[in-house]
Amino acid sequence: DVSHIATDHCEFPLQVKREAARDGFAAIPNGAGGVGERLIVVYSESVKTGGITPEQWVRLCCESPAELMGLGGRKGRIEPGYDADLVLFDPEATGTVLPRIESASLWAGSDWRGEVRDVWLRGEPAVTDGIIAQDAGTGKFLERS
Repeated sequence: DVSHIATDHCEFPLQVKREAARDGFAAIPNGAGGVGERLIVVYSESVKTGGITPEQWVRLCCESPAELMGLGGRKGRIEPGYDADLVLFDPEATGTVLPRIESASLWAGSDWRGEVRDVWLRGEPAVTDGIIAQDAGTGKFLERS
């Protein structure tokens, strides 16, 4: 049984890792590229194969991690009072070759099904047709319970 699919991973560009490596292995930021493809990979390997329903996919990737991270009641659902952070996912998209950003990825060269088309951050467009539409630094710190 799987209760949630999440990560505490924070992806860093390869150039940042290379510069940090000058100070030794322990100075290199953790993680491998690929966290940005999490929704697509889980969709491809679970919903498209019949392992879980689309509703279970949303629960595992959005609602349950928000609750686990102390953000329940504010994130992870489309409901009054929750942040208007939304993703428009096209389940019929095919041939998505990852990654789309300049970074090394665990999924580079792989073929997946489904694609994130648009993203809204607090109700404002952040990604439109797969292209970043907002300046960096618009995130907002949220206290966790």
